[in-house]
Amino acid sequence: MMLFALGGALMSCSGNSGDDPAASDGVLRLSADKTTISANGVDRVTFSVTYGNQDVSKSGATLYLIEKNGEAVSERQSSWLFGSREEGTYVFEARYYTGGQNLKSESQITVTVTAAEKVEEVFYRKIFGQYFTSIGCHNCPQMNAVLKGLDQQYKERLVVATFHTDFSGIQDPMTVAVTMDYMINVLFQNGLPAFYLDLNPNTSCYGTTTEKTTIANIENTLAKYPATCGIKIESSYDAATRRLSANVTVKASVTNEYRILAFLVEDGIVYPQEGASADYVHDNVVRAALSTQLIGDRLNTIEKDAEASKPYSMTLSEDWNADNMRLVVCVLDTTNGADFVGCNAATCGINESIDYAYNE
Repeated sequence: MMLFALGGALMSCSGNSGDDPAASDGVLRLSADKTTISANGVDRVTFSVTYGNQDVSKSGATLYLIEKNGEAVSERQSSWLFGSREEGTYVFEARYYTGGQNLKSESQITVTVTAAEKVEEVFYRKIFGQYFTSIGCHNCPQMNAVLKGLDQQYKERLVVATFHTDFSGIQDPMTVAVTMDYMINVLFQNGLPAFYLDLNPNTSCYGTTTEKTTIANIENTLAKYPATCGIKIESSYDAATRRLSANVTVKASVTNEYRILAFLVEDGIVYPQEGASADYVHDNVVRAALSTQLIGDRLNTIEKDAEASKPYSMTLSEDWNADNMRLVVCVLDTTNGADFVGCNAATCGINESIDYAYNE
């Protein structure tokens, strides 16, 4: 009787599947909850994809941006959410590998990003610059010279942190582990020198890129990525114990999800540099990453005009010159729920505090 009952159940299941042609039609279907959004950094499209009647959005399927403003691209998206601060048309398709086949969605979806109301920049905007270098990099002094010039031109707009790594068989004593993590896992960069803005891979100034291109990236960032928050830092340093304590507070001018990146940097380190001299001066050198996550420690959603804080502390190495050390902070927000880019930055000494910087 048990076998008979089991057989009946199997026949029943088989029959249900056969009654639903979509369960085995072998078609990959991409859908979206909307096809027009505003370029305000908050409005988003939610995609989903089904194979037959099964939702495979989170079980192997991927979303690709295949065309942007009429030009073909092939960019795998890290999320089934999409948002942008740049106007234009974006074409997407889904891909799915199953049963030895590489499937593409039966149709593509075009998302139009329209002009957004201009965000009122309540807070003064600063850009976080990530410079990747090494004492073994022969071409790095040329890029260093460009950055020193930019530091003067954009002194009030650019906050730079320099990440060292071993290179060309030469061990760099200023190397920090997060350098390669950022290059490989966040910015997809494998050469030196390199310079990026606000953790945005599209701002690459690789190698000996001209000063003109770097300036264009800075101006584009200021124009298209306005400050959506302010940053306040309170820090104190105990010279006897070499203990640093800091508290970073973020105040939102736009409701969004925010994260904090905090680094400890040192200026005025004299050490030989390939392609330069034996008494080369290294500035903005990252000694430690205070944040535990590469894309920042979570603050989650902060409502407009509300605040959220994150404390940090560490003991400084005896090899570091505390008199030459600063905190560098970058706050990031998200345009699609998954990808975070900088929306403001700040820096201050390890034994001082700064308040929110407002636009005049």
